[in-house]
Amino acid sequence: MKKTIETSHYINAPLSKVWENVKSGENWENWVVLIESSTMNGEGEGATRVCNTHENGVLHETITKIDEENKVFQYRIDKQEMVPASSVLGTLTFSEEGEGTRLEWIAELELLDEEPFPQIKEMTSQMYAASAQQLETISA
Repeated sequence: MKKTIETSHYINAPLSKVWENVKSGENWENWVVLIESSTMNGEGEGATRVCNTHENGVLHETITKIDEENKVFQYRIDKQEMVPASSVLGTLTFSEEGEGTRLEWIAELELLDEEPFPQIKEMTSQMYAASAQQLETISA
């Protein structure tokens, strides 16, 4: 069962600085609150990333899209054991909003069990909001 989580966050920092912290896919542990450390293999689209979480989880990801012109970054979580999902696709879209940046962060999950979705949605939304706050801090 496919489920989608859509979030929107205002970041009080210039788009150019925010995008600079995101676009390579490296050092996301500096702002994604779930990630303790990460390792990139390769560069750009097709690169893979292994993220270790603060809860001793491991995320194996592939960078699927980096659109410099439209400021879109997309990743696919290929392997994880944190939620009952066979696949997770994350899309971050950035745009200028006044003096700052608007982040639209969407997760598309192919759930194996639909029952825990309300808790997964709440947890993910909170994590995305806290990460957007941290992205603002390092981009200011």
